[in-house]
Amino acid sequence: MEKYMRPSLIFLACIPLLLASAAAADDCYKTDSGKISEDRQYQAMIFRSCLAEAEKGEVTAQFRLGLMYRDGLGTQRNYAEAIRWLRKAAEKGRAGAQNALAILLSDGNGDWHDCDEAMRWYRKAADQGEADAQFNLGLEYASGKCVKQDSAETAKWFRKAADQGLPDAEVNLAGMYLSGVGVKKDEDEAERLYLAAARQGHPMAEFDLGSFYEDQGNYQEALRWYRKALKQDYGSAMVNLGTMYLYGKGVKKDYQEAIRLFRKAADKGDSKAEYNLGIIYEDGMGVRKNRSEAVKWYRLAAGHGHEDAESRLRELKAK
Repeated sequence: MEKYMRPSLIFLACIPLLLASAAAADDCYKTDSGKISEDRQYQAMIFRSCLAEAEKGEVTAQFRLGLMYRDGLGTQRNYAEAIRWLRKAAEKGRAGAQNALAILLSDGNGDWHDCDEAMRWYRKAADQGEADAQFNLGLEYASGKCVKQDSAETAKWFRKAADQGLPDAEVNLAGMYLSGVGVKKDEDEAERLYLAAARQGHPMAEFDLGSFYEDQGNYQEALRWYRKALKQDYGSAMVNLGTMYLYGKGVKKDYQEAIRLFRKAADKGDSKAEYNLGIIYEDGMGVRKNRSEAVKWYRLAAGHGHEDAESRLRELKAK
C-alpha cells in the first residue's frame, strides 16, 4: 500500500500577490489590503490610477503597476512592462519590488531571463530583511538554477526567513534538519519548525508533522495533524490518513473510511490513491474482489506515472 513520505526539501513558489482594497476608490494608494476585486472595471480603474501615479515617479505605484502588468489585472499581461516598472521601483530601494523583479528574471525566458541580475536583486531585498527574498535565495541555492548548488547556503537563507516566521521557510528548513542536509541532523529542531509553520495553518507543514509523528509511532498526534491538513483539502494527507484507517493505526480499522479518503484523493488525480484503490479491489479489502475495477484504478494510476501500477497491470495481463 502506497503512502506519502516527507521529502528532504519541498520547493515552494513564493510569488507576492497583488494587494488591493475592497473599497471602490479610484486611488492606487488605497490598494493595500485584501485581494483585488475580480471586477474587471474595478481592476481597470485601479490600473489607470496606478499608471498615472507611476508616471509621476511614485515608487508604490510603480511597484503595484509592475505587479498588475505581471498578473494581467486591469490590463493585458505584459512581462516586459512588468519588468520595466518593477525595476524602477527596485532601483528606488523597494524590497518587495526587488524580490518580484528577481523572480521574473530568474524564471523568465528569452530576453528577460538574467540570472546575474536576479541574484543581485534577491540579495538587495534580502539584505533589507525581506523574508520572501531570503527564502527565494535559499531556493536558488537548493535548485542550482541561477547559482551553484550549496545546501549550507540554502539552510542559511531559509533560517533567516524562518526566523521572521515565514512558514514556507520553516517547513523547508525543518526538512533539512530532519534529513541532515546542509545542517546537522536534529529531529527536535525539525519538530519545532514544523510546529511553527503548522500553527500558522500551513497545510504542507501539517501533513509533514503528521508524517513525522507517524514515523515515531505517535499515531494520535499523526492523526490530529493529518486531519488538520485534510480540512484544507491537502491530497497527500487523504492518502496517508486513508492508509491509517486501512490498517488500524491509531484508529479502529475502517475499510470504508479508507476507501472514501482514497477516492477523494483520486478525484484530484492522485496516483498513489488510485494505486491503493487498485490493490483494495484486487485483494478484496472491505469490498468484493473485482478484477475489472482493480484494472481501472491501476490504469488511472499508470496514466499518472505510477510505475508499480504499470507492473501490476502487466502481471494481471499475464495471468
